Amino acid sequence: MEQSSYRSLTSNHWYEGDNVQTAIKRAPYKITARDFQTPSIHVKSKDGTVKQLSLMKVASMVIAQLKDKAMEYLGGPVDYAVMTIPQHYSGRSRDTAMMAGMLAGLHTVDMLREGANALVLHVGGGTADASVVTLMDRSLGIRAYRDDPFLGGDDFDQKVVDYFAELVRMKHGKDVGGDSIALAKLRTACERAKKALSNQEHVQVTVESLFDGVDFSETLSRSKFEELNDDAFRRVVALVRRVMLEAEERRGNIKIDEIILVGTSTMIPKIQRLVKESFNGMEPSIRVKPDEAVALGAVVHAYSVY
Repeated sequence: MEQSSYRSLTSNHWYEGDNVQTAIKRAPYKITARDFQTPSIHVKSKDGTVKQLSLMKVASMVIAQLKDKAMEYLGGPVDYAVMTIPQHYSGRSRDTAMMAGMLAGLHTVDMLREGANALVLHVGGGTADASVVTLMDRSLGIRAYRDDPFLGGDDFDQKVVDYFAELVRMKHGKDVGGDSIALAKLRTACERAKKALSNQEHVQVTVESLFDGVDFSETLSRSKFEELNDDAFRRVVALVRRVMLEAEERRGNIKIDEIILVGTSTMIPKIQRLVKESFNGMEPSIRVKPDEAVALGAVVHAYSVY
């Protein structure tokens, strides 16, 4: 679930202010919340009926699928699991994640908060957070933590979607903003383009039959992607600065010895460059791939527990 906006919906702040409408508008599925605190997702079954599923139920279905794949790979039963959760999860959010694991058939679930050495920056699909942690006496102590539950890859994708939607309107006179199918196609293509731009300077964004049989094809450069998301990338840097200020207010001057990036979105070159500049040219650690860091940490923890 690390790359989805599931975290945004389970955030303690998701229902505050304009966050509800933002989440509902951007999600490729329908969301309702009767009391603004218990969102549910509308899912269409194969027979055409629509069901409202709680986040716990949706999470349990995803976990059950992962469990089945693990059993197939290992050739035996899987009864135990370590689940990583964001630092900002409250007791209620932790309980929801725990119950989802149990509904998926896991008898014992250990909850492990994400973390690592030195400065840990996580930018995932729907959320971002930064921690300053210190290793003392073989244990990790968290000096400071800051998060932005509405900043992540989904936001970066949306900027590109909006940009191309405007191009479509100008070239074809078609407003795809109200076409959920066209938007879903365009969003998927933009997400693929975003990932490709981490390794190349230009990418061709194509969508067959975007609307009314009209094919879409436009070039997106890395520089244009960075321009569209400049404000969002600056928010990532601001998050890092806030967590450093908090850490220094609590413990005095802090020397960061290592920067660890977690989450697929930290693979974006501009984010890496801005973080590097914030720490006088210090290179982020590349010993662990950002998109594998959380899973690897969970595996190490599971080995120590079981």
